[in-house]
Amino acid sequence: RAVAGILKQFSEKLDSVRDQAGRCMVLLATSTYLPKWCPEPTLLPIDSTFVVDAEEINWSNPEITFPKLMKLLDDDLFFASILEGLVTTIGGSKGVGAALTAFFAWISAEQRRVHRV
Repeated sequence: RAVAGILKQFSEKLDSVRDQAGRCMVLLATSTYLPKWCPEPTLLPIDSTFVVDAEEINWSNPEITFPKLMKLLDDDLFFASILEGLVTTIGGSKGVGAALTAFFAWISAEQRRVHRV
């Protein structure tokens, strides 16, 4: 639940909130304690999304963060939280373009995703 909540914040419209959520996800993905309380398969999408070049990423930049976030929408564990954050973002004015572009690219990649949403 904690990871899903952070991912919801990561999908929000405020740059500063996304930045802090991204930093938290890097800490969680690189933590040696995480495997003790989180099932191993669940870690894989988080690791690949948040650890690669993590120190160089500007987590507040919506053009960078939203495409990364879309990679996690296929995970049932995180789907609802991320979608809830995206709806909040798309309902506002800032970050709408990047959020919608990334979301529609994710939907377009596979037909089954249209029915899921």
